[in-house]
Amino acid sequence: MEDCVVYEKVTSHKEIESVMNYCSSDFFDQSINNPETIKSLALKFDEYGTFISARKEDKIAGFVAFYANDKIKCCGFLSMIIISHQFQGCGIGSGLLRRCIEQCKKSGMTTLRLEVNEKNERAILFYEKNGFKEISKKDASLFLEKDLLV
Repeated sequence: MEDCVVYEKVTSHKEIESVMNYCSSDFFDQSINNPETIKSLALKFDEYGTFISARKEDKIAGFVAFYANDKIKCCGFLSMIIISHQFQGCGIGSGLLRRCIEQCKKSGMTTLRLEVNEKNERAILFYEKNGFKEISKKDASLFLEKDLLV
């Protein structure tokens, strides 16, 4: 399903911002779909995180942004995984998640956590299918975790 998908680590905040802008209409939370927030997130991902884009048919298909830098708790944090609507269901999300998990393991992380809106049922099913378990709930957010040692 994910034939001809190119995954690439993006290392400049301008490129990160460009990819995020391209995918911005696919954000579940449209409140972050504004130039200031996207620029701020791009700078943060560039400085502290890892950002991997996926391209298919020479089009941006999606991205994953995550942190694998908590050397004390050895816990990575998946910040965003976005798949362009036209490429959903093609295995690209699974490919991005695999790359996130691989990088977290290489960085010494033993768990991977994330926060997801409780109304984002499609994302919740995706994460559960990929081994994430709910660890807590606060307001409209679910917090999920995956053990990377299994």
